[in-house]
Parts: sequence; C-alpha cells; structure tokens
Amino acid sequence: MKLGVLGGMGPASSAEFMVRLTYLTPAKTDQDHIPTVLWSDPRIPDRVTSIENNDDLPLALLIEGIKGLQLSGCDSIANLNLIITTTSLFDITQNKNDLVQITDMLGQENPYRRNTPLFYIYDDGTVEKRIIIE
Repeated sequence: MKLGVLGGMGPASSAEFMVRLTYLTPAKTDQDHIPTVLWSDPRIPDRVTSIENNDDLPLALLIEGIKGLQLSGCDSIANLNLIITTTSLFDITQNKNDLVQITDMLGQENPYRRNTPLFYIYDDGTVEKRIIIE
C-alpha cells in the first residue's frame, strides 16, 4: 500500500497532516510507517474564492495532482481540504464512476463507519471525503 496525499492548497496544512499521520500511525520502527507521497502544489487557486465566483479554477491542478499520485503508484489518496470537499463542489465527470475502495485517514481500507472521516476512491481517480455524523 502507498498513500498519496493531495495537499499544497495551503502548505502548512500539508505539513500538519504529515506530522499527524506520523504520530497517529501505530509504528514501532520507522519502517512500520505508511509509505506516503505528498503532492504539494500551492499554485492551486483558492477554493473559497472559486466557490464565491462559481468557477472551477482549482479543478485542472487538482486532477493533475491526482494523476501524478496515481502514476507514482499510490493506491489510496487523501485529499487535504479542511474547509470543503472539492469533489463535492465541482463535478469532475458527468458520468457515474465505480467505487474502488473506502479508506480511513491512514489509508487503511474500512467499511462504512459513523462519525469517522472516510475517503471514497473511484475508478477514475476521484476521491470524496465523507463523514456521516449520527
């Protein structure tokens, strides 16, 4: 397993995620940690501004990042977007995609769980972050 991290939309949040991932991973040695690739691209336009302007300016660079992570061998992708799930705002494709995997923040495959952030990964590389609060 290799976890891809789509970050850089605020480099500090990418760094904070990597620190939390390191400390929350139950590893006894360095070699027990999750293999991770961070795609940090601060050129991605501000998502809040795009929402306010009703445009999709961040979309091309987000898709580029997802494809780059896939090419590097990542089988799970965490989208660092602490404000809004970008994939819920911008319809990346017009067709319905097949769900490939559901993972937790550590990239471990998980079934549905309440009150837990989960990442839904589809066959075209799109990722939705969902949390169902009950």
